[in-house]
Amino acid sequence: MTSLEKTWIAPGESLKQGSRSTVTRIDLEGISYVAKIYKKMPFHRRLRYALTRSRAFQSWETGHAMLEAGIPIARPLAIVEERPMGIPARAALLMENAVGEDLLSLVQRQALDSDQLKEIAAKLQVVFFTMEKKRITHGDFKATNIILDDTLSPTFIDNDAAILHQSQKSYQPAAEKDRKRFMANWQTHPEAQEAFRDVFGKTP
Repeated sequence: MTSLEKTWIAPGESLKQGSRSTVTRIDLEGISYVAKIYKKMPFHRRLRYALTRSRAFQSWETGHAMLEAGIPIARPLAIVEERPMGIPARAALLMENAVGEDLLSLVQRQALDSDQLKEIAAKLQVVFFTMEKKRITHGDFKATNIILDDTLSPTFIDNDAAILHQSQKSYQPAAEKDRKRFMANWQTHPEAQEAFRDVFGKTP
């Protein structure tokens, strides 16, 4: 077990075991954080990143750009990379722990009335409008990646696939994919589907 694992993984609570990464909630000096460990890729793929940024560093940069643009995400706090002989091996990203419950769970257990759904929709509309102005797409708009706090304000998590687009040409199809993925969450939840129908593409 490496020092990276001992510090950020071993003491924590496993949240997700994926093929590319492991996500863990950890406590450091009484404060909860989330650590994402990016697993070692095959050697030929790691060579591609030898002269470029790792996935963890890309997430770090994109995350701070999103925060700068006013997009509410779990703030990246620290990054650690293992690069023996300059070739990336593994990396870890330490982030704020987004406190609250994911939007899908709240809808599934019918914890939100129609007025609350409208309030959430209005807040999401503001965020999505900002993303449109800044040409930012999330890339994985599962409703489980939207955490709501006790004021029903959203925080986006799992932002690895987020992109800051350099042109409208690349932004448009990615934004449409975001919209379709977000609306796909509500296929069996007609009240939520109705509330969220117009959150994209309109001025709040």
